[in-house]
Amino acid sequence: MSKSKLLKSTHQGDLDLNGINVSSAVLEDGTRVLVNRSLANAFGIKGSGAYWQKKKEEKGALLPEYLSAKYLEPFISKEMYLKLSNPIPYVNKQGVETEGISADALVDICD
Repeated sequence: MSKSKLLKSTHQGDLDLNGINVSSAVLEDGTRVLVNRSLANAFGIKGSGAYWQKKKEEKGALLPEYLSAKYLEPFISKEMYLKLSNPIPYVNKQGVETEGISADALVDICD
């Protein structure tokens, strides 16, 4: 998908979750997203990049790295899997293509 077809962020900033900042954005259509890499950092995931390389190579549906551990599988419903394995691509205010998840999903992830 080319950048011209992606939604652009109209607002972006950090969401303060009790002292832990997560990058977020509001897209042109009003969708609120949390940046996947920032959310991974908030959950303490300091990946070496292997996950991101695998994601580029497979170009398929993968859960975000903070939910991809095998021991978490029983706790992730089919609906959540589908929602979280299809991130929302967009262009941030700096013109860089990035991806996030719907901000609404944070409650379900924490559950």
